[in-house]
Amino acid sequence: MSLFGDARMHQEALRQLLQQEAHRPVLILGEAFLHHLVVGEVDQVSREAPVPIVRVVHEETSPGGAGAIATVVAALGGKPILLTVLGHGEEAQLLRRLLDEKGIDSSYAVSDPRERPTVKLRLFGKSAESIPQQMLRMEWNCLLEQRQVQIQRELLRRAKGFLEEGAVFLCAVESPSFLCPEDLAELVRSAKLRGVKAIVRGIPGVSWEFYRGADSVVSELSTVLETLGATNIPPAEIPDAIAPLLKSQEIGQLLIPIGQECLLWLRQGFPPRMLRAGWRDGFLAYDHLVSLLGVGAFVQSLGGDWELAWELLQLVRKVQTAARTGFSHPGEDQHTRAEVLKILEQDQPPASAKIVSLPELLHRAGELRKEGKQLVLAYGNFEVLQPGHVAALEWARQLGDFLVVGIRSDRVIQLMKGGGNPGVSQSERAAMLAALGCVDFVTVWEDPGIHTLVEKLRPDVVVNGIEWPPEQILGWQIVEQYGGRIVTVPIGVRGGVGQPRYQVRAFGIPEKRAGEGEEPVVFRFPRAA
Repeated sequence: MSLFGDARMHQEALRQLLQQEAHRPVLILGEAFLHHLVVGEVDQVSREAPVPIVRVVHEETSPGGAGAIATVVAALGGKPILLTVLGHGEEAQLLRRLLDEKGIDSSYAVSDPRERPTVKLRLFGKSAESIPQQMLRMEWNCLLEQRQVQIQRELLRRAKGFLEEGAVFLCAVESPSFLCPEDLAELVRSAKLRGVKAIVRGIPGVSWEFYRGADSVVSELSTVLETLGATNIPPAEIPDAIAPLLKSQEIGQLLIPIGQECLLWLRQGFPPRMLRAGWRDGFLAYDHLVSLLGVGAFVQSLGGDWELAWELLQLVRKVQTAARTGFSHPGEDQHTRAEVLKILEQDQPPASAKIVSLPELLHRAGELRKEGKQLVLAYGNFEVLQPGHVAALEWARQLGDFLVVGIRSDRVIQLMKGGGNPGVSQSERAAMLAALGCVDFVTVWEDPGIHTLVEKLRPDVVVNGIEWPPEQILGWQIVEQYGGRIVTVPIGVRGGVGQPRYQVRAFGIPEKRAGEGEEPVVFRFPRAA
């Protein structure tokens, strides 16, 4: 089965999920602050000092921290209840107003007249050709270093009061100064006793014994490594290293974002999964984690799992990034739910869903063949995706009903080259090919030749480039046995631009260049009965 499962099934599941009316609340516990975003253009350096001049084109203020997580839940149609500490002054009034505008219930937040909300400013600059880059971060931290015991006791009392049957409890605390670990452990125990799903964000420096019994822990990789007492562990070795800890602390699931593109999903009793996004956007790592927590809590409140939450997160990121023309931060768009539904109604699965394992490809190809559809196979390394590749693949797609592109794995390319990694990794090559509209499926295979791939897939058409003589085309004997066709086209376009001009070879027929409007000459094997 593919890492992504059945894309159509996920689309339908997401559509049904977003069409539900949220009845169960999501209780979010954590610090909320004011986030002020400034985006500008940079085209010169100041004469006064060697610093860039930023011409501001956009600025806005929104809830940050736990407030941003609650905003994501609300934007998707959930019912977030934010339990935080709000102080006094203009900053506190502005924060309350912003939360109300976004449909977040903050009426039960604890008030502390000695505090004022933290204000964080982030300045992003960009040139005409670049994506925004963070240039400056400033903080006005008005929180107390140690919160009074009675305030922490009140947070605990109110949180326990909201742990209703069927709700979701998300502890988004980032520091033990906001809530002591002992109180966190008590909340997790209470949630488990009441049948409430407890999602805990991993807190640096806090022992995982305080998460005991949590349904899910979402943690940054650095925090996991700190827990394991290691400075660096390859992601592939983390499942074995962390499994004893999950079992001893009775933690159901661990989610570890690996950059912006992958999510390591560990569940007790199941093999580890690496969920992949297949694309990047303007999210920072912190914003990506915040959005993952918000989307995950929302999906969990409606009975979904983390794989479904990951698929929904890709759509949320796409909506928010489009709204920012390449830049985004979580929870900024109150119309996220409607925009995601609009994408789902277009019945277009995400490009990443085209990347499938060979077993799933065989299953899905079999289903399509039952409908009488013909399969076209193209293959290669595709280390550098050129315009000629795209033109040839678009043409190949017209030879049948669905096009499969097979790419050699990094290991195979390394062996073929006699050492050295490929210029572009297999995940990146697969993502680029999957983004092409003419490509229906992409699969990675572990074989220098294509004999195994052809023998198992039995494509109706195999497409090759002109650099191979007919007698050296890989797998042609297998194609001959079952009666398929081999079509040979060049990888390239006339003059580097414009329409491709294909040169076609066929067995037993002299080389011929197809002219404008001509059908290519193809050698057809008689199909076996």
